[in-house]
Amino acid sequence: MRSIRTRLGAIAALALWVLGPVTASAAARSLELPKIQDAALAGDFKIKMLERHELPLVTLLLTFEGGSAADPVGQEGLANLTAELLRTGAGKRDAQTIAKLVDSMGAELGSHVDRDTTQISLEVLSKDLPVAVELLADLVMQPSFSAEELERTRRQLLAALQDVKEDPSKAATVAFMDQLYRGHPYGHPELGYERSVSKVTREEVLKFHRGVYRPERAHLVAVGDFKGAELRKLVSRAFASWPKQVSSHPALKMTLPPLPAEISGQKLVVVHRPGLTQAQIRIGNLGYAVGEPSEAALVVANTALGGGFTSRLVDEIRVNRSLSYGASSRFTAWKQPGPFLVTTFTKNETLGETVRVALETVARFKAEPMKPDEFSKARNFSVGRFASGVETPEALAAWLTRLEVYHLPLEFLTGYAVRLDAVKPEDIQAVLPRIPRENVLIVLFADHSKVAVQLEAYGKYQVIDSLEYTAK
Repeated sequence: MRSIRTRLGAIAALALWVLGPVTASAAARSLELPKIQDAALAGDFKIKMLERHELPLVTLLLTFEGGSAADPVGQEGLANLTAELLRTGAGKRDAQTIAKLVDSMGAELGSHVDRDTTQISLEVLSKDLPVAVELLADLVMQPSFSAEELERTRRQLLAALQDVKEDPSKAATVAFMDQLYRGHPYGHPELGYERSVSKVTREEVLKFHRGVYRPERAHLVAVGDFKGAELRKLVSRAFASWPKQVSSHPALKMTLPPLPAEISGQKLVVVHRPGLTQAQIRIGNLGYAVGEPSEAALVVANTALGGGFTSRLVDEIRVNRSLSYGASSRFTAWKQPGPFLVTTFTKNETLGETVRVALETVARFKAEPMKPDEFSKARNFSVGRFASGVETPEALAAWLTRLEVYHLPLEFLTGYAVRLDAVKPEDIQAVLPRIPRENVLIVLFADHSKVAVQLEAYGKYQVIDSLEYTAK
């Protein structure tokens, strides 16, 4: 929240919201949190409250179970468009009035859509909490969705989609996800496609809103300077009419279909973009879902492979061979398994070599046990990164929301650093088969005419014109 933090920067620099400055040894302990207060209001609207009084700030994070994977076929981007429209008018306030109110409070209002959820965040000074709760209720319960704002927001999103189309790095990842999930709702980007966003109607927005923005699908997490009993009263009063309001509208059914099978063997797809002088490289397969029992070992393993500044992929691709300025790998977990993805780029002339080095690096990582110092460094870095990542109220709110949405126990959060620190070399060996190498999808976003000779060693592969993705 830029405006508030500017005014309270000196205080914020001294405040230790959770752990304070962290060393790996200090961070490798259970996260101690004040008592978390739970409440269930009318309509099964659930609230989690964590009081923190070091700063006069409150973070409100309202999350709905239903993200871009709930977009109907042909309406990709509908969840994101609906969330963006919330700030353009609600109740008696139009977009300009909402913006002025948020600005006058020095607050920050945002929305975010991922595959599984839609989130509305509001960060305010604690003295403005009553107004903030009232505004949040209006945004969720009484959005205007005016035709004028729909068209304005549509133009903004189409401009953002144009940016994706013109950015090879973003477009490459879109192509990878499309190829990996092959028609599954996880396969399309949260922004949707130009064709689908262009056609969304106000009635479709209204129907999506009525089906998803419902108390029984909602989780409100509050972290900061407030009294739990007072906040509960504020929320209960502001959202009192919500259950009755949605009772006449059916909830949107959001059962995810089964995932497609993992990529078997080596599948190479070239997305042809004429004129590119650099090629984008994406390599991976399906990973794991939220709540994976072996997550701690997989996190540490990935840190050593491509999740840290001194990882194997960085060393081999950037440091030792100067093939690229960057290389990384990551797992992303959703309700169903998200992707494991290796990401890098290089100039056209070294594309074949860079793909080969990336694949060989993964293969060696799976075949050769880590040296003790490499293992310790990866484990300590993983612990420290987690500890520093839960220091802010926003991060805590996001973690508590994750527990609610995915039905995880509190210990999943409080014991996370302990589990990371408890990972042993044999645990890494046990999860190495989960990191794909023999069975991988390779997506190259490149000028095929400039790189075709280098790809002959990979046998048959598919060439797709980039317009197949950017014109959807």
